[in-house]
Amino acid sequence: MIANKEQFDRFIDILPDLEKDEVYFVSLSARNKYLTEDERKEFSLGRTEMFSREIARDKSGLYYVMNKLKASLEYRRTKNGKEIPSKSLVVYANINPSSTIKAYQSFKQEMDKQIDNILDTFLNANTKF
Repeated sequence: MIANKEQFDRFIDILPDLEKDEVYFVSLSARNKYLTEDERKEFSLGRTEMFSREIARDKSGLYYVMNKLKASLEYRRTKNGKEIPSKSLVVYANINPSSTIKAYQSFKQEMDKQIDNILDTFLNANTKF
């Protein structure tokens, strides 16, 4: 998957260093826009955005992540059962590290709001359960 190791190394060098609770988020995608009209019909990619999501816990882990993404293509297929064409593949990497603790806190706050809304709806409903 890494077409140019030197360029990939340069990319890794510019990434910010991670704090103790941070990770790099990377995912694979197959994009119709890189296929011709005939190829789009032949392969029928469907909704293949952001599959094979992975995290790297340090810069050297990005090599491992890329190998995992490549390996995931062994069992991934298009909607009509064909192998995903390599020319449609894109790797997305968040260049800003993601904090697992901050993400969890944000998720927890949002879930608490949703649960409060459900409970309020239940309490204000005219039906008994």
